[in-house]
Amino acid sequence: YLRAEGIPTPEVVGIAIYRDTWWPRRSDVLTRELPAGADLGAFLRSDPPADERRAVFAVIAELLHALATVGAWHADL
Repeated sequence: YLRAEGIPTPEVVGIAIYRDTWWPRRSDVLTRELPAGADLGAFLRSDPPADERRAVFAVIAELLHALATVGAWHADL
């Protein structure tokens, strides 16, 4: 759905939906690894220069805006 809406996402290769003990259901999504991908937490812990942080946060803000525009929602966001 997200790719069809023009949201850049890695390819989904698997999904599992199952009952959880404390929540009615839980789902896990498996995607292809992004070869040039990076871990946001590791990036921030590396204490990058302010201009690099701003650039990364600008990209994140664009993505979150695009997700909201197409009606995508997740409790972690």
